Amino acid sequence: RLKNSIMPVRLYYKQAVYRNNPTLMGRRNEFMQMGVELLGVKGKRADLEVLSTAIRAIMSVADDFRIELGHAQVFNALISEIDIDEDFKEKIRVTIEGKNYSALNNLLDKLEPCKAVTAIRSLPSLFGGDEVFDKATELCSGTKAVDALNYLHTLYDLLKTLGLGDKLIVDLGLVQRNDYYTGFVFCGYISGIGDAVLSGGRYDDLLSEFDAPMGAAGFAIDTDAITEKLLSDKNTSYTDVPDVLVYANDGAEIKAINAVADMQKNGINARFCVLETLEEAKAFAEKMGIDKVQIIG
Repeated sequence: RLKNSIMPVRLYYKQAVYRNNPTLMGRRNEFMQMGVELLGVKGKRADLEVLSTAIRAIMSVADDFRIELGHAQVFNALISEIDIDEDFKEKIRVTIEGKNYSALNNLLDKLEPCKAVTAIRSLPSLFGGDEVFDKATELCSGTKAVDALNYLHTLYDLLKTLGLGDKLIVDLGLVQRNDYYTGFVFCGYISGIGDAVLSGGRYDDLLSEFDAPMGAAGFAIDTDAITEKLLSDKNTSYTDVPDVLVYANDGAEIKAINAVADMQKNGINARFCVLETLEEAKAFAEKMGIDKVQIIG
């Protein structure tokens, strides 16, 4: 429905997502997810908007968080230089994603030694700060992966100016599904949750499957996981205390509702009182710590 829209298009959603986990391993098959997508544009500016939006999102729910940043084309470029079938490539990708060094070495030992094999062997251990780019560039020199590394370095340097400190980490072992992502990829973690609560990246080839080829990037948030974390935080208050409680005398109810709407437009946190008597309204305001009761009519 959006093919004829003026690009770029920004979308957001909130819905239940289903993923098949045959072994379960403590994971749910259904969870609530929120996400945003930026469609119809490619390039550094678009990538920075998606990344900075994701960072602001995770900062809004947690102080102790970490963003891991990678690039799909580092792995894709290296693996394309090795003559193996798609099933074997996927086995290698899964072992890197799981940082299973032993299984990865067993798989790579079956291949003829070459620069690409050596570089892939090191991917799970290439995480950290600026030093990662020096080591990775040396390992990948002469391969197509260097272009992706240079671009990732540019994004990393720009994001550092947001003052993230050690919360921003380069992880070249971040190899998401290589049939989906085509550019930068990232994950977000918060303290107390073992799995990533946020993930995304650039996926420029996907919309071609729907006869609408265009650049695309976005991210999704596991809202169930974040909710569980916040509910377990004893320092979090879930009481929304308004600044003003607006009570309507009989016959002035609509006037009071309009007054609440006007206050909210002007940035005042006001709430319409649904209690029947002024005495009940005043008692409620005192219990809640509401500073002002405004009587209409």
